[in-house]
Amino acid sequence: MSILTIQWIIIIAFGVVFFFIAPKANSIQQFFKAKSGKGKEPTVFLLTSSLVISWIFAKSIANAANLGLEYGFIGGLSYACYYFSFLIGGIVIYKLRKKGKFESIHHFLYSKYGKQAVRLFSLLIGIRLFNEVWSNTTVIGTYFGAQGSSSFYLAAIVFTLLTLAYTIKGGMRTSFITDSIQMIFFGVLLFILLIFILPKGDAPATAYFTSGEWSMKGGLSLLFAVFIQIFSYPFHDPVLTDRGFVSSPEKTIKSYTDATVNGF
Repeated sequence: MSILTIQWIIIIAFGVVFFFIAPKANSIQQFFKAKSGKGKEPTVFLLTSSLVISWIFAKSIANAANLGLEYGFIGGLSYACYYFSFLIGGIVIYKLRKKGKFESIHHFLYSKYGKQAVRLFSLLIGIRLFNEVWSNTTVIGTYFGAQGSSSFYLAAIVFTLLTLAYTIKGGMRTSFITDSIQMIFFGVLLFILLIFILPKGDAPATAYFTSGEWSMKGGLSLLFAVFIQIFSYPFHDPVLTDRGFVSSPEKTIKSYTDATVNGF
């Protein structure tokens, strides 16, 4: 059995399994607020898992790997520092909820700047979401064929439809449940990689920490740019911000802090 065939089996199996285990949303609170059938809000583990996995899979892994290949340790470190966006976003959202009593970013914009601000922000977020969905499906597609090939587009379409199917079934609640499963799966794979695979490579694992060049040309400029972007990036990323309004402010700030540590 070829590697390509195994990949197809895995992607289809995951999509089908997730569809059947996904809880069906029977209320607005379940679909948009990720509440359980009994009305309970997401736990810290569910919220943290969803934050981390929604960023890690699949584009972040490819980006981190490419930057590590290009710049060595500083490339990987630079991309990892983007996870401080969680901390910045968590603190601001906590303040918005505790002091301003705002229920969403849109609520804040409407109360401060009116309808036009909400409409413009929604338009920008729509563009951002389209780009995010396509960039992630592009990464998936490249594992099945060259970009632009029929197998590339087929994999992207299948992946999108499978994900869309179980997401429509349960909304945000389904996203949280499936993200937590993927978080556990990711943890197991990371353990196997670090303990059994990485030590058997041609070079010792410690060689990665000394790779690259600590100079502006060697990627240091990227690191500086990241520490500028993390102050704005969280607020045009709906995947990050919409999860900040589904649990209590206390659970939210803890989850965002945990996501920063786990992601980094």
